[in-house]
Amino acid sequence: SNAKPNEETLHGRTKRISGVSRVMLPKECEDLKPIHRKFLESRGFDPDLLIRQYGIMACYTFGMYRYRIIIPVYMDRKLVTFTTRDVTDKAPAQYIHCPDRKSSTPIKNTIYGIDEVRDTIVLVEGVLDAWRLGIGAGALYGTNWTVAQMNLLRRKNLKNIFIMFDAEETAISKANSLGEELDIAGCADNVEVLELDQGDPADLSGKEVNDLRIEIGL
Repeated sequence: SNAKPNEETLHGRTKRISGVSRVMLPKECEDLKPIHRKFLESRGFDPDLLIRQYGIMACYTFGMYRYRIIIPVYMDRKLVTFTTRDVTDKAPAQYIHCPDRKSSTPIKNTIYGIDEVRDTIVLVEGVLDAWRLGIGAGALYGTNWTVAQMNLLRRKNLKNIFIMFDAEETAISKANSLGEELDIAGCADNVEVLELDQGDPADLSGKEVNDLRIEIGL
């Protein structure tokens, strides 16, 4: 068997998770179809750039991931799991993650984009937010975080952690709580929460992203 145990620590409790040593993307995976490209382009993304930078693929008309973009997740340059994003905006769940048992590392023990981070990271909720901000952004897959994700940040010896969640009250509250925890844990020299006036980071214009990157030294 290629199964190996994983440990995921959440709020101080450790649970054993049986994972796999080699992660496989869904067998229905193929190149992006017009529906996937249209979804990305409508949100201001260049599909070919995302293919080159992030290795995204797609599932089309069948399988549990149909009409979804397949988003590989790497840590230490190794494929450890994946997530998927619905392109119809009709699915009950925008994102469906690879199950822990089919991952070598559970997705909530990873931070999307962490491999490319140097001394500064901008923590965001979703993968599309990370794509918009570019290299140096890290997605937590939502507003909740795990001890494992905090440990990843601590091991990076970061100078700066910026947190930029969506511009809604609950998300901003979560961002502030996360900032306090990261600060107390000594995960970086400087921890700051950046608040948006509206929307989420994926809605920012190219100019806004460039200005932000210059301002925070990304």
